[in-house]
Amino acid sequence: MRPKILHCVDDNSMGGVNYALQALCKSSLAQDYDFEIRYVDLTRLSRISTSADIICFHGAASWRKLIGLVWLKLQYPSTPFLLQEHHYCQQFVVSQIPSVNRFYRMLKLTYALMDYVIAISPSQQQWMITNNLVGKSNIALVGQGRDLSRFATKHTRRVSSNHPIPTIAAYGRFHQQKGFDLLLQAMANIAPSQCQLKLAGEGPQLSALTQLASPLTHVELVGRVDDVADFLMSCDAVIIPSRWEPFGLVFIEALAMQKWIISTEVDGLGDQLTEMKSRNPKAFATPIKAVSVTAITQAIEAFITDWHEAQAASTGDKRLSMPAAEQPPHNETYRASECSNIGRADELYLDERYSNSACPDEHTQMQIWSIEQWEQVQTRWRDLLAKIVP
Repeated sequence: MRPKILHCVDDNSMGGVNYALQALCKSSLAQDYDFEIRYVDLTRLSRISTSADIICFHGAASWRKLIGLVWLKLQYPSTPFLLQEHHYCQQFVVSQIPSVNRFYRMLKLTYALMDYVIAISPSQQQWMITNNLVGKSNIALVGQGRDLSRFATKHTRRVSSNHPIPTIAAYGRFHQQKGFDLLLQAMANIAPSQCQLKLAGEGPQLSALTQLASPLTHVELVGRVDDVADFLMSCDAVIIPSRWEPFGLVFIEALAMQKWIISTEVDGLGDQLTEMKSRNPKAFATPIKAVSVTAITQAIEAFITDWHEAQAASTGDKRLSMPAAEQPPHNETYRASECSNIGRADELYLDERYSNSACPDEHTQMQIWSIEQWEQVQTRWRDLLAKIVP
């Protein structure tokens, strides 16, 4: 009989968190574990009925929820508790918390109820250790991810020479965290003849963002996007202007589509930028050096210059000069076993697409890395669960 894992969520509007959790429950781990996702309001003292072998929490910790967690621990004293920390990180504290000691006291009490606290990025793990929020042996660095094979199988283009100016995409929850207000203010400093922006999403800042975008003829608010891969096909780059970001799923989604990435360096985004540049110093990435309108403006301007240079350099490559829909399939295949170790479904796709080549080009290796991340996340989850329930 498969061990039962109950995943407790308390905010259905957290798109990236829920996407990742749903992907986990549909992954290969479902063959060995019985996953259940349930909405649990920890601000109320309510009894939950479960025979789960492990209970994993995914909501943001708070003083109000702490009593609810204690209540559940009293109900299930021998059941291992996990908390996957999707919400808090160093830059969250810097930008949002006026009383840091009080906040850290709440986190320490919350984490103390857990058998393991799951970190989703190396910088977040280090933040926990540096501030003594939880014992090092009780932190499990698992990471974050989702199945990106569908992204990789889309026709992609890194430079679209059929576009006279670049089209930049931004998407996510319309919330202060994402920095879209700063992005729109930065776009006001960019001439309409230089680039276009497509901003997708919904959330509490919709009214404010609509007002900021209304005078900008080169900005389009496209609403909610359910098919991210299709949305990204029409764009040349993805910009991520987040104020804080424990991980940043948008980054690896853009990577899987081989899109140019313009990103702040906060928290997990900084980890991913560093890893990207270490794997390929020539990777198409433009860092945003500070979380400010000025820095975002400067990054967009730098990207525009680099994009035109890359566009000019690509004119000798007929395939890159064609619209994505008209690109012929690659006539070379990548033998995955020679260059990396990835999941079988993705390996079959990449074998088909790159079969006559000893190894893919540098930018395709970045795409493969984004897929490998999901395999790594599943492996780390499997190792952690097997340690708790042998």
